[in-house]
Amino acid sequence: GVLKVFHAPRGDLRWLWSNFGLLVVGLFDTAAAARELDRGQANEPSLKSLCREHLGVEVDKTYQRADWRLRPLPRDMLSYASGDSRVLLPLATRLAARLPQG
Repeated sequence: GVLKVFHAPRGDLRWLWSNFGLLVVGLFDTAAAARELDRGQANEPSLKSLCREHLGVEVDKTYQRADWRLRPLPRDMLSYASGDSRVLLPLATRLAARLPQG
């Protein structure tokens, strides 16, 4: 199967299920992995903070709370989404390497 990498996907998964009946399997959640690695952390780790800490990268979160139902998506929103997508796999790889095996 194909691994799908998300960050804190609860809302995304709910939307995919309610709108398309789509159930995502084979999922790696970078937020859940980060929580597992830092059990003392009370808050949901942000993608921005994880990218800074584990990749040394600053990500733009300007459109985090934008209305993603908008179609066609403006160029700025497409650029934002592709930027998030580019960091998820390297971040997941780093976090997975630190998780206990088994």
